[in-house]
Amino acid sequence: QAPKIVFTPIHGTGAVAAVPSLWEHGVQVATVDEQNKPDPNFRTVASPNPENPEALEHGIAVARKTKATAVLASDPDGDRIAFVASRMDRDSDEYRSSIWVVDVAGEAPRQFTSGERRDRSPRWSPDGRWLAFTSVRGEDDEAQLYLMAADGGVGQRLTGLELGAPFGVGGLVWAPD
Repeated sequence: QAPKIVFTPIHGTGAVAAVPSLWEHGVQVATVDEQNKPDPNFRTVASPNPENPEALEHGIAVARKTKATAVLASDPDGDRIAFVASRMDRDSDEYRSSIWVVDVAGEAPRQFTSGERRDRSPRWSPDGRWLAFTSVRGEDDEAQLYLMAADGGVGQRLTGLELGAPFGVGGLVWAPD
């Protein structure tokens, strides 16, 4: 069965290439109608960047209505998208998630992380060379911060939080420098 996702360009140009590319690869796509047309004023969001959780609120609402498994959002130029795909591991009775990347120029989506447990919150670096994400791997019970080159490889663990740490990893945002 083809995956079902929600896509929003957040008023940028990403839908022009992304939606047909996803269809071409057999993905069922629902769009966020109120964010689907380019709008230089980005009227439904304070910031059009998918790194900002509030920018995804409309997409999450559509996902709940359509029972989609993922929400994809592109930044205003929309050339490449990172997304999280989840599945149920019936043996462990846990959800597993992995990060996938698709170049909207026509390449097939490729699995970026292994998803051995839970990989989430992908965030492109401002220069597009790195992808930061959170992951629960191995025997860890707490999400850790990882960094991986945009062309793939092995994720480098950047944090070592222990279970019950007062502050976890979340709300990833790159510094603008």
